[in-house]
Amino acid sequence: MTFAPRFACALIAVYLISWAPQASAADSKALTIGTGSPTGVYFPAGRAICRMLDAYGHAQRKDFACQARESLGSVANLQGLAAGQIDLGIVQSDTHYQAYKGIRKFQDKPITELRSMFSLHAESFTIVARANLGARRLRDLKGRRVNVGPKGSGPRETFLELMASMGWNANEFGGFTQYGVKDQVKALCDGRTDVITYVVGHPATAIRDALHDCNTSLISVYGPGVQALLKKWPYYRDAQIPAGLYRGTTTDIRTFGLSATLVTTTKLDPDTAYAITAAVFGHLSKFRSMHPALKYLSDAEMVRDSLTAPLHEGALRYFRENGLL
Repeated sequence: MTFAPRFACALIAVYLISWAPQASAADSKALTIGTGSPTGVYFPAGRAICRMLDAYGHAQRKDFACQARESLGSVANLQGLAAGQIDLGIVQSDTHYQAYKGIRKFQDKPITELRSMFSLHAESFTIVARANLGARRLRDLKGRRVNVGPKGSGPRETFLELMASMGWNANEFGGFTQYGVKDQVKALCDGRTDVITYVVGHPATAIRDALHDCNTSLISVYGPGVQALLKKWPYYRDAQIPAGLYRGTTTDIRTFGLSATLVTTTKLDPDTAYAITAAVFGHLSKFRSMHPALKYLSDAEMVRDSLTAPLHEGALRYFRENGLL
């Protein structure tokens, strides 16, 4: 009479085990990518990486789970990596550099375990000016009111670095305004400023709005001062805004900029890093099709540009095996 209850208990135990959530096994191998706002490029880029891993990661490992996580952006992602809260992050190349070196926002707090995976789209330094100014090149901005953005913003820091490289000072302009990203297009169209600046991946809604809503044009940004800046800081790169991307742009617009970079830490195991790299680079044309900002990626630039921490050993192994280094 004692056999039946014991047998029943055994059956129940088997049933519970067979239907128990498998989260513990999956979660141990789940990957989280810190991105940015859903309205920007970082979030869809992170989702694209996860989709590539889901589609092609099985060639290296069968049980990946990947999640692109919204965040406040580069600094938050780097802090999350340092704390072990995420596995990878998409970050702006200058912030990446500053975190690895322990300067500026990361003064005396370097994240030395940071490792580069590969760079993504260029984030071009973009200048839009009122068309009635007749401005076409960087030197034409002298005497104009330039919106440099709020203190601490990325475009402001880039513009001030550019000014220093050009040998310019504030007295050579008609004044600086400090409208934020949400307000500067309207300020430009209303005539409260003559010039606005962005550091952004293209195509960008804000740039499209500025060129569509009022009589404006894009300014080319190149010359000796720009080249000096590129030589001084490894996180900058040449960039261009392709012709036809926006209304009225019939030729490529030369400029410079930063890169969105996929980064991780030494905590990510080499086989996982290898699999992520293989999923993206092994099917790069598919990856390019997943968002307009990814359309112009080239593998040569992705393994070279703006990677200011050492390459992760898993990514490095893939690049060497496939002749990309």
